[in-house]
Amino acid sequence: MTAIRKHVLVLVLLLQMTVLQTSASTTESSSVRIPVVLWDDNGQPISPSSAPRYLVGTLATPRYLVGTLAVQNDIYTNTDGIDESCLNDVQHFTFDFGNPGDTILLSQYCLGCGDDTLDEAVAARCPPSVPECENGTSCWASHPNEYLSLDHYQPINDSNSPEEACKDAGVITLGMPWHDMSDVSVCMACFDGGDHSRYYVQSTPAQHRSLVLIDERYDCKDGSSSAPHLTLPADFRFGAMVRSVPAFDRIWSNVGIGHKSGFMTQMNYTRLKLHLRTDDEDSFVEFNPSLEEVRNAPHVMSASYTAPHQRWHVISAVAIGNEWFIANGDPKFGNDQPFQPPLDFMMDTGNGGISINDESLQEFLADATQGEWMHESGAGLASSFQRLVNTVYTPATAPPLELVLSGIPVTVPGNVWLMNDSGDTIFVKDERYNILGLPFMSAGGFDLVFDDAELIMYVVFEEEEESESDMVVNKKKGIRHPRLVGPSEPVLQA
Repeated sequence: MTAIRKHVLVLVLLLQMTVLQTSASTTESSSVRIPVVLWDDNGQPISPSSAPRYLVGTLATPRYLVGTLAVQNDIYTNTDGIDESCLNDVQHFTFDFGNPGDTILLSQYCLGCGDDTLDEAVAARCPPSVPECENGTSCWASHPNEYLSLDHYQPINDSNSPEEACKDAGVITLGMPWHDMSDVSVCMACFDGGDHSRYYVQSTPAQHRSLVLIDERYDCKDGSSSAPHLTLPADFRFGAMVRSVPAFDRIWSNVGIGHKSGFMTQMNYTRLKLHLRTDDEDSFVEFNPSLEEVRNAPHVMSASYTAPHQRWHVISAVAIGNEWFIANGDPKFGNDQPFQPPLDFMMDTGNGGISINDESLQEFLADATQGEWMHESGAGLASSFQRLVNTVYTPATAPPLELVLSGIPVTVPGNVWLMNDSGDTIFVKDERYNILGLPFMSAGGFDLVFDDAELIMYVVFEEEEESESDMVVNKKKGIRHPRLVGPSEPVLQA
């Protein structure tokens, strides 16, 4: 038996976290819960129960966390002769946990410039100035009616924008002769290390218009409607997207819910709960959830995180089946691997897998799955990337992926990390970061709660966790923590 296996129980015991008992020092504000739906990479919903988990042998892997937004007419009446609708410009958007910057909403006449055969250089996909795009196509060609009309928002043409994410990209003239917006300042954001760029105009809703996050049951004609909805402030600042480079058909509108994002800051939200599921259960995002309820949940664990820009966590151990990766191989434990500190990971609902930058973890995952890193390419990608392809398991036989996340044991089912019978996994190499994407965050069995004021993450489990005293007893028996062992795995012998 390796030294890693001998001492893994010591590691888990040392890293096990208990629920913080700190009482709230300020009055809790009201929580707001917004329904969301998970979409796959093709823009098809996979929850709740709108599509089977298996699609002709292929798992419906979540790629986008999607909500719905509309423009509300604040002076709507039912008086005869008024034909303007109460709700206009309904469009889908993604809640982006990895975006600490501006909210960006697709606007009328947004054009996609170039195509996905553009040169791989970042300069080609992230031009410093907004392109004129004379031969451009609709930004979201498959959803041509989802946009903000020009008369439903007004640009903020000042030089004192508080959004740090705004990078000056010149000016643009929008609209038609009867609705002219001349020489409007444009911001540019280059995403995913040069994968694509978005150009947008800093804006607020037009007079007597409000942006509202809704679900399909919301009726703004009924002032007492109890359907979930969230009306944003009249002066809410967002980016009206006018160009994309390159042109490819995808959902573009993006409400950033990263640490201190434009949305979180303007709404004065410091807490966030993600209840994401790919089965028949409804998913939702909850803003300012009650900390008292979270801390008093039957099965909850907590840990701190850092947030210099993104929210950062650490992973200290990873297991697939009987194979272990111990990140902090401290020599004092006698481990037979060189010392390596825990790995920094961020989370991102805009990531469709688990991205790995660390070479040691890349090697471990290939060995544990007897897999191979294979090159792939696709529309909108700045260059080809490498995905781990497994040669041993199927989604039905794959053991769970087990992580120690900031001291908290978390399990990802085998049919989540292994996407299909062809052996494609959710693991991809990344040149910059380690990232836990949407498949991890929606793996089921737990909710994620983030308190940005105190920089504390809570993991609320659906089932009971093993107590610390039980862990001591089981350690002496040579039994690993239930969340760190597969259902058919034999008990380790000391």
